Amino acid sequence: MCYGIGSINRYYKALDAQQKRGHLDRALSEFAYVIHHVPQDFGLLPELYWYRSTAFRLRGDNTNALEDAQKAIKLDRTYVRAYLAAADLYAASGLKEQARAIVAQGLQQAPESKPLRERYVGLGGKLSDLPSLPAQAGKGTPAGTAATPPAAVSSDAGNRPDPTAGLPRQDGTASEGQKSTAKAEKNQALYAFTRVWRGGMSHGYNAGAYVFLDVSEDATGAKVVFRIISRIPEPHSRIGSIGFDLGRYHQLFTRLETDRLLGQYYRVTYNARPTPHAFWPDFNPHYSIEWTIDPKIEKPNDPRKLSPGNSLAITATLAPGVRYGDVIEALDRGLVHNDGLRVAIIGLHLAGKPLPSGTRMDDGGYFLGRLVQLSGPYAQERAERQKRANEAAKTSAAEAPTAAPVKEPEAAKTQQAPGPAAGSSPRNPWCRFCPTE
Repeated sequence: MCYGIGSINRYYKALDAQQKRGHLDRALSEFAYVIHHVPQDFGLLPELYWYRSTAFRLRGDNTNALEDAQKAIKLDRTYVRAYLAAADLYAASGLKEQARAIVAQGLQQAPESKPLRERYVGLGGKLSDLPSLPAQAGKGTPAGTAATPPAAVSSDAGNRPDPTAGLPRQDGTASEGQKSTAKAEKNQALYAFTRVWRGGMSHGYNAGAYVFLDVSEDATGAKVVFRIISRIPEPHSRIGSIGFDLGRYHQLFTRLETDRLLGQYYRVTYNARPTPHAFWPDFNPHYSIEWTIDPKIEKPNDPRKLSPGNSLAITATLAPGVRYGDVIEALDRGLVHNDGLRVAIIGLHLAGKPLPSGTRMDDGGYFLGRLVQLSGPYAQERAERQKRANEAAKTSAAEAPTAAPVKEPEAAKTQQAPGPAAGSSPRNPWCRFCPTE
């Protein structure tokens, strides 16, 4: 945490834009490490989220900054700095009503806070209009139930051991931390890149387990947002390439485009004739999203590649008649079949800072490996569909005629089941190098 705060302080002192960016990258990496390795009741966790919100804001990532400010509020309802940060972020986005509302919620919890009162008046509010808030604040929390902070505008997938902190469970039911925001629930899915393919792999860990794909539906239902989120523990690591193999689902999208934050450095190419990459065997990307080298900066050290603590949003415009559920079903098929919708990434500098010359042989390709969680109306619909299918299967099994038992020959009763061959042991299903039976 101290290293992260120090990086923010160095950001303010730095004069070069590239150095400023590097200090913020380091700060985000340090805060992410602490946040995801401390228990949820850690006393400084609200402050950690506030510091990380500050780092996101300085980078111009207001979406993640607002989400972290809201997380701090959720952990500490009296944390004035978090309310002020959220209000500033709303106001910067032109959402003055939401900014005033979040300050009003803060005043319900900390009515004697002078900064909150001044900010509320500065946003056009009148203290006398607030219910249960006296004109002159007294000590203690006013009567009444405090309002719940607004739902986060996006979902950041987090790092190990809980990459899905704050997201609903895969069965569509809300976790304890999300029950208060169930009304604002939207269709959302979270996948992890757990399948390792080719590359040097000399970094000694599965970097794909720290990268996630968040798939959410926009408000209109006509687009799906794929957000690549990096939580790789190596701060110098980068994600340089992203690929979409449509498989047999060629009619899903009409176009893909990247967000404004990193989109100017990530080129989206539609490949009429997909060209495989050496790190992506048996993978034919119809869409390639690759980092474009800035000629003004030395190639290996360009900080604009996707770094830990950052994310890249890729918006897909759905073809007519295609719905969010169709995309999820295509992705689910891609987890087990090559003809499904598959997503892959290439990680760079996974063992540390790039060398001045030569290579560490530490780059690698990773495929989408598993569905972590699914939430929203589609998740509930799918759970109901599965429930009906299970009930139908049970009914069919109960109505099926029972076959007459086959009498076992007397000779078979005296024979023992064959055991493992001498010198071998039963195969461990989790280890492909263990001996077979």
